[in-house]
Amino acid sequence: EKWNNAISQLEQAIRIHPKKYPDYHFAMGHCQNKTGNFQESVNSLIRFINFRPSNIKGWKEIIIVLFENGYYEEAFHECDTAFRMTGGKTIFTYFKSAIFFKLGKRKEGLALLENAISRAPRLLKEFISMDPAFLQRPSIVKVINNHLKTKGKSKKKDK
Repeated sequence: EKWNNAISQLEQAIRIHPKKYPDYHFAMGHCQNKTGNFQESVNSLIRFINFRPSNIKGWKEIIIVLFENGYYEEAFHECDTAFRMTGGKTIFTYFKSAIFFKLGKRKEGLALLENAISRAPRLLKEFISMDPAFLQRPSIVKVINNHLKTKGKSKKKDK
């Protein structure tokens, strides 16, 4: 967690090979976020995404950075773009759901959460990691429990 040392090393690496290793920009974005340099973090992540527009990790990271810093509208826009650029990955449906909850759009958030859980239940942990306080909302817990009950019933039918 020596973020400033890492930033210094990455700056040198990027100067030497500005286009050869796009992952340097990803790492720089992550480190900049950890040190509170929001704008530099976003800029580095945008550079990474420009190199690898269909790479899920870059989109996830920029959405998380925007979300953590309260830029929900921007994060929502990036979710739409990421969904399109990555072939409709469900993780971005979970992220949009989390953003809807932060924007106070509970019904839309629940609808997307139900959709995401039905498509990729293993990614639920990504939704919860966006804001663990989501588990304190009865409506979210109800959606998760309903999915678990449905999943349990389908396993019994299979036996």
